[in-house]
Amino acid sequence: MHPDTASPPAPHTDSAGVTFPPPALYFWTMVISGAISAIYPLPLPLPGIKPIMTMHLGVVLMLVAVVLFSSAVGTFKRHDTPLPPWTTTRTLVQSGPYRFSRNPIYLAFTLFLLGFAGLIDSLWVATAVLPVVWIMSTQVIAKEERYLAQKFGPSYTAYTQRVRRWL
Repeated sequence: MHPDTASPPAPHTDSAGVTFPPPALYFWTMVISGAISAIYPLPLPLPGIKPIMTMHLGVVLMLVAVVLFSSAVGTFKRHDTPLPPWTTTRTLVQSGPYRFSRNPIYLAFTLFLLGFAGLIDSLWVATAVLPVVWIMSTQVIAKEERYLAQKFGPSYTAYTQRVRRWL
């Protein structure tokens, strides 16, 4: 296994210091809230919208998420900088989807989770998105932003003034 994709080790000095893989948070949120939804169904309260429409919207959101994720990962690879937030960032990536979101991968994960909520018509899953976004914002993105500001200085500050955190 390539060292940039291994499980998170103890953080070292030239990294954001994130100690858990963010995709795991989204994955386990989807599994747990999906299981709760299967045991205690609670549909989305969308008056006038049929479940089949919610399902179709969910699929569309999931497809958008996959395209956004693929584009963001491809952009990182073209700039030869690793994805895991516990590794050393080599380049401040500002092209591709990073032109409109500083966190397109996390945005993609969030859209995928929202799409899953629509796909299975689950208020449990949709509600679970809120604490996930809070955890990501406070425990992952905030650390990454401090690290990038320290590493790239005025270039990163200018980037944050042009591009929003999420969307």
